Amino acid sequence: MFNIKKFLFLGAFISILCMPMSVFAEDDAQDLGGKSDGDFMIFEDSNELESIDLAIQIFKVGVIEEEKEEKVQKQEQNQKKSDNKQEFSKEGGKMVSYMMSKNSGLSKENAQKIYNSVIKHSSTYGTDPYLVFAIMEQESRFNPNTSYQGAYGLMQLYYTTLPYLGIKMDEVYDIDKNIKAGVKEISGNISMFGNYTTALSAYNWGSGNVKRGTYNTKYANSVLKRKANIESKVK
Repeated sequence: MFNIKKFLFLGAFISILCMPMSVFAEDDAQDLGGKSDGDFMIFEDSNELESIDLAIQIFKVGVIEEEKEEKVQKQEQNQKKSDNKQEFSKEGGKMVSYMMSKNSGLSKENAQKIYNSVIKHSSTYGTDPYLVFAIMEQESRFNPNTSYQGAYGLMQLYYTTLPYLGIKMDEVYDIDKNIKAGVKEISGNISMFGNYTTALSAYNWGSGNVKRGTYNTKYANSVLKRKANIESKVK
């Protein structure tokens, strides 16, 4: 489809092309060097033909230049996408391999789904993705079907928190939905407590216990240690 510049070129071309017709329709054909054939005028003035040729050339040049510009822009966009894909592939591939090394039963397909989901939702909630991966390793060893004492899935969501996290019981084993809910929870804890250690403690002990001071930081320390280990192997 033509963009606005092409429409402008086309409009100029049509205006120049049609100008002689309106002039000759009103003036005497003999004075303008034309012949009358009923209501249709036949023109023989070479200047008019040159004007039409010039208009055509201007239009063609404008279209060609615009197409070149669009082509360059598309090439630049494709290059950026290619660069991002290569960067993602290198780091993502390492993370996928890491997850599979920690869970021999995890398929490559599911490992890729986990990676993509963590990156997506971490970006949405402004959370460090490696913190999420570390929580996941601590909680489930990257097993989407894990359940333990009322907690479910990759992020081990506790059943009483499900309504607040926007996830239903029959969705807890869905990779993307489970990760989204878990990222939402840890992101909220970070906002509430202002640091990783307390936020992670709230993730494990519950925010009420953390506010009352009835908790320890063993879980948080373990997750942060895993985070550092993952980053050293993947980044």
